[in-house]
Amino acid sequence: MAEEKSTRRLHQARIALGFVLGSVGTLFVTAVAGDLQYTPGGLPFGWFFVWLMTTLGSIPLGIVMLTGAQWRTVPLAQRRGPAMGYLFAGFVNVLGFALQLAAQSAGPVVWLPVALYALALFVIYARLYASGETTKEELFP
Repeated sequence: MAEEKSTRRLHQARIALGFVLGSVGTLFVTAVAGDLQYTPGGLPFGWFFVWLMTTLGSIPLGIVMLTGAQWRTVPLAQRRGPAMGYLFAGFVNVLGFALQLAAQSAGPVVWLPVALYALALFVIYARLYASGETTKEELFP
């Protein structure tokens, strides 16, 4: 019963990931190409709120999918893909926000969170995928 519930939640998370990646991609294009309606502060109108919601929704969900106790009923091989997708969506959001700030001449310090997040994402990816799953080979079948 618990496995069925977790599997259903994983399926819902995969569907939601498509919507999150779509909105993150749109936000990134908006950050790079610009928007016609700017607020007095310089950021595109409505961009920051959607950026904040997708960032606060995707990064914690990716972390919880990898480390949360409720998700451990689902094998890691099934949940690591969606979790990395949510973490990648958070990276694209951080990169888009850094591009917005760099366009407003915020200075080189704005790239530090992007670099740290990219390093953390690389370490997580290497730990999940590059290590591979060790399977025991049968010596005597």
